[in-house]
Amino acid sequence: LGQLGATLALAADGNGYEITSIVNGDAWDRGGDSPLNAIGVAAKVGERIVAVNGQPVSAMVPPQALLVHQAGAKVELTLDGAQGRRQVTVTTLADEVPARYREWVEANRAYVHAASDGRVGYLHLPDMQSAGFAEFHRYFSTECDREALIVDVRYNRGGHVSQLLLEKIARKRSGYCLARWMKP
Repeated sequence: LGQLGATLALAADGNGYEITSIVNGDAWDRGGDSPLNAIGVAAKVGERIVAVNGQPVSAMVPPQALLVHQAGAKVELTLDGAQGRRQVTVTTLADEVPARYREWVEANRAYVHAASDGRVGYLHLPDMQSAGFAEFHRYFSTECDREALIVDVRYNRGGHVSQLLLEKIARKRSGYCLARWMKP
């Protein structure tokens, strides 16, 4: 099934499927963001998908039915919105979990920052293997300068807590690198 990285709902009048939310993942990662966010597509919440590859959608034929065997394929969507009707070509996702994961992590991070007035940092460890190490290093340097750090291990896929990560969390800063005319 080709995925669009969006939540769709049958429009109240039955004419198309309204885009109720679009996943915001990693824009730089081709498989890590909704194809509806791609340059040249820029779909908006509230627009409707009225056709997929020229075939109209309906209550009996949702977009997902027309996206079977379209994973990773280029698909033409007909969108109807405030700017009128337009055709866009998107490359569907084979798996939208990476995009939805990134959106979830960023929402948690924003919540922690807002609730603590920026005093508490947040990072999530999906496992204690390469993906978990990558997530740790992605966020640690920006989050470690705060008064506290939440290391979220919910939904962790397993592995023992790495001593390498614990050692980095326990480190005390001993120096700064300064570029000429810049702040530390």
